[in-house]
Amino acid sequence: MSSDLIKLCASAIDMEWVKKHAFAINAMERTTANNDFAKSTEYIKHLMEEAGFSQVERYALPCDGVTTYDDCTMPLAWDRTGRSTLEMIAPEKKLLADSDVEPITSVIWSPPTPEGGVTAELIDLHSAVSDDWHEFAGKIVLWDSSPSSPVRKKLIESGALGIVAYVDATYDSEPDSVRWMNGSGHTGWYYTKDDPMIWVFSITPRHGRELAGRLAAGEKVILKAEMKTKVYPGEIYTLTGVIPGKSPKEHALVAHMYEPFVPDDAAGVVLSIAVGKALKSLAEAGKISALETGLRVTFAMERYGFSEYFFNRKRTENIISMINMDSVCHQTLKKAGVLLELRHSPASAPCFGPVLLRNMLKENFPEVPFQETPGNLSDDTFSADAPVYIPCCWLHTPPAPDRHHNTGAIFNDADWDIAAMVAAVMTACHARLNNAASGVGREELVREITEGVLADAAADFARLAEGAFSADEKEIIATFLVQYHARRITLLNASVPGAVDEAEIIKTVEQCRSNAPAMKENAPQIPFDHPMRKWIVTRVPGFSQLMSLAKVPVPERYTRITMPVMLFMALLDGKRTVHESTIITNFFHKRTPTPDAGDSLLATLEFLEKYGYVTIKKNGL
Repeated sequence: MSSDLIKLCASAIDMEWVKKHAFAINAMERTTANNDFAKSTEYIKHLMEEAGFSQVERYALPCDGVTTYDDCTMPLAWDRTGRSTLEMIAPEKKLLADSDVEPITSVIWSPPTPEGGVTAELIDLHSAVSDDWHEFAGKIVLWDSSPSSPVRKKLIESGALGIVAYVDATYDSEPDSVRWMNGSGHTGWYYTKDDPMIWVFSITPRHGRELAGRLAAGEKVILKAEMKTKVYPGEIYTLTGVIPGKSPKEHALVAHMYEPFVPDDAAGVVLSIAVGKALKSLAEAGKISALETGLRVTFAMERYGFSEYFFNRKRTENIISMINMDSVCHQTLKKAGVLLELRHSPASAPCFGPVLLRNMLKENFPEVPFQETPGNLSDDTFSADAPVYIPCCWLHTPPAPDRHHNTGAIFNDADWDIAAMVAAVMTACHARLNNAASGVGREELVREITEGVLADAAADFARLAEGAFSADEKEIIATFLVQYHARRITLLNASVPGAVDEAEIIKTVEQCRSNAPAMKENAPQIPFDHPMRKWIVTRVPGFSQLMSLAKVPVPERYTRITMPVMLFMALLDGKRTVHESTIITNFFHKRTPTPDAGDSLLATLEFLEKYGYVTIKKNGL
């Protein structure tokens, strides 16, 4: 049945239509400039309407460096105002970067240079000798990797004029590629309104090594940089629409916009629309059951725009589950041997979706290897956090090492065969759930999901039996696993009403626990006398995960804290101890804590309490 359904759904996906529109959107977004985003989102809105979506909305969010959703402070808007160039003018003349040839060489959120540009000596970051790097004052600094926030901030404070960066690790395979260096923030991903800024040019590894070699040989290198950009309060857009079903309930596909690569993520946007278009045409032709549950698509700024969208419960209250369509078709499998990844919905919002996806892939595409990983509430699955509670899975093509956001073919080129596979699988999953809701294949679907989840549960209990936890810790984790796997199955009732009996499912998972191997006793991961076993932490309403530290005033905002694992934060429900949340997180992510991990975590929680992110009961009462 799955094979026939996949073939039917694949036949309804027009991949030439997908390619045409993905390339068109990418042509507008490759500049990564807000004025071009206005054009691309109008294009996407019309595309959704032509594909048959209803209730299509395109609404603006402020890009002002101040407005904060969850803990994500929106960046300022950024535009290109002309051709930006980087030239070596001594000891010889050479053009190193030209935004007219490759826009992303002038790095997003770079402030403009003065009119006519800046001419200065180049100095290698590795030549630093002073503690405060005062020797970089008035110089341009060469950096052999993507600029990290702490070093970037220190360079600004040193008085450096600008940064020329390249990724040396890609020299052997892609010496003429360029990295899109978008992470400019001192906290979070982006600069906020009052953050000090510095311009950055991204150059090829070939040019970077040449400059580094000249400096190492003692040559004095003079560069002229002209950055023609504009940083200002502006706006950016979110789009959403639905292929409606009989019920107000919806499943959702989400994809981010505004990045300069076809697979990341113009293709994800168009493929999501193509899935809705295919479902509508198949249902109208009577080839699948009339849609019981709608399919919603939402496109927004990665993480930041979605933080606004997910926390708007009037918009999301009817969404049952979600699949992220980010980076679903890079060339990384064909050209670098990197397996596809099927990421489960995080443990904070369990979902049966991976069972359907796994089985469809194995049955219909056995030649495509993939691995399964636990959900981690990253920017692609964070809707599964407790305040939102929308389960979210992600089937994607992970980047090859050091190739993320790289213009080389491994990351930059789309694998249209994988894209077609993903579109067919997503269409078939939604069609199958709707068929079951109308009574077609209902028992088969319930059996498949139940058996698949129970197999996962048995594997988890077996791994726990061998795990490096004490008896009391294993009891805590095992109790959580029963709830987790039972909720994965009972979520089916939201799509197929009355499909399973919740009490019976809990008994079945409990039996699976009873059948597990005997638990081996090990030393506790957290010492019995550690404060983590008494502290109970509750997140303040309106906050889920850390990003911009928006509640923390400058300069304390720039304090380097130990960032808690996102699943750990999601488990802070005011009932579990820090110990319980930690060991559950460690089990799912297969983490072994370092000896001082507990102390640094408690210090972070106290920092967060000071600035109103959490409350702490240190005696557990």
